[in-house]
Amino acid sequence: MNNRFLFPVICILLVSLASCSGRKIFWDVDEGRDQPAYAGNTASAGTTEKRAPLDVPPELRAELELPGAEDVAASNDPNLPDKYRKTVAGKAVSLSARVYDADAAKLFSAVVDAMTALNLPVDSVDSPSGIVTSDWIRKGANNANVFGGIFGVANGPKMTKHRFVVRVFRLKVGGQPKSKLEIRVLGQVYDNGHWVNKSFKQDVSKELFAAVEEQLARMQPETPAGTVKPAANPCSIQQEKAEPSASPEDAALKAVEAWRAAWSSKDVQGYFAAYAPEFRPKKGSFAAWSRHKQRVIEKKTYIDVKLEGVKVEPVSEDTMNITFVQHFVSNNYSSDDRKLLTLKKQPDGWKIIRETTL
Repeated sequence: MNNRFLFPVICILLVSLASCSGRKIFWDVDEGRDQPAYAGNTASAGTTEKRAPLDVPPELRAELELPGAEDVAASNDPNLPDKYRKTVAGKAVSLSARVYDADAAKLFSAVVDAMTALNLPVDSVDSPSGIVTSDWIRKGANNANVFGGIFGVANGPKMTKHRFVVRVFRLKVGGQPKSKLEIRVLGQVYDNGHWVNKSFKQDVSKELFAAVEEQLARMQPETPAGTVKPAANPCSIQQEKAEPSASPEDAALKAVEAWRAAWSSKDVQGYFAAYAPEFRPKKGSFAAWSRHKQRVIEKKTYIDVKLEGVKVEPVSEDTMNITFVQHFVSNNYSSDDRKLLTLKKQPDGWKIIRETTL
């Protein structure tokens, strides 16, 4: 169909639909002048009589009270509640997770503040479950592409939309209380007049993680004048001696997390420090492997490594097998691999002696 005829046809369709539904498209000049002040957006609205405060019956007041900190994200169950599991079932979902030292209630508050700061359309806030969901967020092309899809006319890039299912819950790492933040992203692409479930190559959760961490930083108390705040490098591979109460499993998991953090921060020295002297790569010598790895890491603009479904299995008192799904993203490459790391206890901590892609 010729494009010069397309616009009048669409206008006629819109007018016909509006007539059938009884909704107005065109208004008279004087229409609306006799509306009450509160219905308009004029200065006269400020002169209307103020309402008296709402009198809430005593039996309903308890339902309006805000939950205490101990009631926010109270669950330590890693599984998503059934109510929200149905929301993501059968969808194209990407999952990213990070662990924080912050209290679960504080982390949950930071999530809500971050989503508000990013102008995300918050759909629901479930404090006891520690879950915040957003409405669908459209990106890319405008609505003209919808009509292009109806009439079979290609008109620029495809429109996409996504929504967030964000969860905060409590857990313990090395006997210490922590909080975990999971961000699930449901993605869809508009194709041939239909929304189709599809995962995105771009990690849209990064901006939300950054905003949450910014909010957490604002919550930290300021350092008193005259005191020096010790510098901390969370990505350093150097391991502190485990507390006597820490189990070998916890110590091995801590070593793997340090290895991941060093890799993500492009800390080459820390990355290689995670490997034991007896480590042998699948191909070639350790020297050739380390030179290649250093070259690759230093050329990357950024690296982001996440581990999902981490499981530890003791082999002996001084050897542990740790399996997980590794999500690797850089400026020019991404991959999802299932891995097995075998760690052995050394005088200076747990070190990787074998690395296998399953």
